[in-house]
Amino acid sequence: MSSMAATLLLLQQLNRSRRDRGEIQENRADTTRQSFANSPICAEESCCLQRWPSCRKFTCTKLVLTIMGTVILVLAGVSIASTLMTRYIDFDNRTLSLSSGDVTHIQDGFSSTFCKSLRLSTDTSFAFDAYLLKDEPEISYEITSTVNTETFTITGMNFRQWKFHLLEGTTVLLRTSTAECSSVTFYLIKELRDVDLLMAGDGEPFQNNVRIKSPCDAMIKYNIEESSDYYFVYENARNDDKTLNVSLSLERTKYKLRNVENECHSVGCYDDVCYDFSCVLAVPELTYLVLSIPEMSNSSLFSVAEIDLTCDPQILAYVIMFATLPLVGFAILLPLSFITVHIARRIGIRHVTPRRRPDHIVSDGIEESVITRGNILVPPMEIMLSPPPYDGHKPPPPYDEVVTIENTEQAVSPTTEPDNTRDRKSVV
Repeated sequence: MSSMAATLLLLQQLNRSRRDRGEIQENRADTTRQSFANSPICAEESCCLQRWPSCRKFTCTKLVLTIMGTVILVLAGVSIASTLMTRYIDFDNRTLSLSSGDVTHIQDGFSSTFCKSLRLSTDTSFAFDAYLLKDEPEISYEITSTVNTETFTITGMNFRQWKFHLLEGTTVLLRTSTAECSSVTFYLIKELRDVDLLMAGDGEPFQNNVRIKSPCDAMIKYNIEESSDYYFVYENARNDDKTLNVSLSLERTKYKLRNVENECHSVGCYDDVCYDFSCVLAVPELTYLVLSIPEMSNSSLFSVAEIDLTCDPQILAYVIMFATLPLVGFAILLPLSFITVHIARRIGIRHVTPRRRPDHIVSDGIEESVITRGNILVPPMEIMLSPPPYDGHKPPPPYDEVVTIENTEQAVSPTTEPDNTRDRKSVV
């Protein structure tokens, strides 16, 4: 009977220790939550840790507004990029290179929408005439003949070139003379890219171009079928220098200057005095620009007029271009957002909770579910006892049986028998 009493006493002590350990764990969890709530990081009322786990839930209204704001920011970025590209790529300042007698139709680089006015200027000895037409210019087949004679030297294994802008219907007559012509080759090339390839030695551009070997003492005639820039190139294939005498005759066509909206004329050079002159053209709607270089007597084939075109920006047009895309996106997304929130509330969806994968930390036999947000440790969401160990080849025993076995082992473990002297004396 005395052994039964000792066993009951040990069971009471074991239960008391288990109860005390549970209270300690609960106090530890409360202390952890309180310490997180009172930490300097969570000093604000809106701190997420003070009202977890509800802070992990987003209302449908907040979610929709966040998506709408992100889309509007993206549209604003696209609008800024397109506005800058229009201003500094499409309508940036540009320079045109024209030769004596050239007439060209400028189709890009200015706009009545994005340019209040167009400024043309030059610092060369060439004069120029600019015309703004209401209608697209047409080619007049009234022929104007010009003759240029030039003597120049080509160094060994080198090139010499010049350029003309020739209109459709123009006829080119070219005669070349030199003392020894076997190493000289003439090219009439349409594209500047082909000229670069020829001079770089990457190939000879024969397609859609003219190549004549030893062009001396022969009249070369070529009819222009498409208005474009044409490059006259001479090549010397030997190491010694070559001096060429070239006579170039151009039977040019011109543009018909009808329905002129606005025009300006530079001064150029008079009595060996050159004037830096610029003119400004107001750009009305749907206009076409024609730029002409008057024919100059005794001008060199290699002389080029550099004309700068500057677009005076229309600030209001760029502001409207920048604001249109974000405003249209806001006008479309705002009603869609209200409709989405209304439908979500009608079907009972009020919160959206993102999934988070917790990390499990085992401490003192207690498994704690802990979530980290950046460098902040969120208090444990739940505290549970770890399952009892068991052999993997056998099914786990019931929990009551494990507790009974553990209590029995703790009761039998003392090797010394309890002192029954006091009981014996009482019996005696």
